[in-house]
Amino acid sequence: MDKAKTDAAAPGWGRADLNIKFSKRRLAQLQQIAAGLPASATPTDAIDHALTAAIALGRIEGRLGDLEDAIVEWTADSHAQAARHEARADRMEARIGELAKGIQALHTLISAVAQSEDY
Repeated sequence: MDKAKTDAAAPGWGRADLNIKFSKRRLAQLQQIAAGLPASATPTDAIDHALTAAIALGRIEGRLGDLEDAIVEWTADSHAQAARHEARADRMEARIGELAKGIQALHTLISAVAQSEDY
């Protein structure tokens, strides 16, 4: 949050120092965070770690949103491409069928000529 936004958002953000009182539940959560840090970690270290993790999580969530958008786009493109390939295969199959009919007609004609008396 930039300073102008924090000053307007709620009282207390304009101060240089903050004193924070934690409920028992929040203090226990802060102690859980501190348990994953070096033994010499202070409450301030735990708060710094929690802030860093929260900021990183926000960035990761933003990137995940971008990734989800890319997956949706890729999936749509893949489905469209598959439909184009299927349509092309259908056209090729129809052409092969027409060619087979032509070959069968030619075979019939050749057989008729071969069996005629003029051959």
